[in-house]
Amino acid sequence: MSFQQDKELRKRPRLPLSFPLFARGVDANGKLFKELFTALNVSACGMLVLTSYKFFPARHLQIDLPVGVVGQEVRTKNREVNAEVVRIEQRERSKLVGIKFNRPIA
Repeated sequence: MSFQQDKELRKRPRLPLSFPLFARGVDANGKLFKELFTALNVSACGMLVLTSYKFFPARHLQIDLPVGVVGQEVRTKNREVNAEVVRIEQRERSKLVGIKFNRPIA
């Protein structure tokens, strides 16, 4: 099943935003990893990312999601979001990975 066929299963619309971000987790050998990948679209419930890293379905991740903070000074910081890999589609040199957030972000 491709990502295009799954559109009707999404609970929230996705925005076509592309930006780099990090994910942390435990690999298949039990080792901690931190991997840079590129978000391709984002919703309150999940995201589609492009990566060359070997993610596996049902793998739990912690994503460092950049958020803007407006106060005395405008800056960005990372919000840690717990998530799970829900599907993987192999491409020539990379993978499209569907990630579901454990709780919707707001």
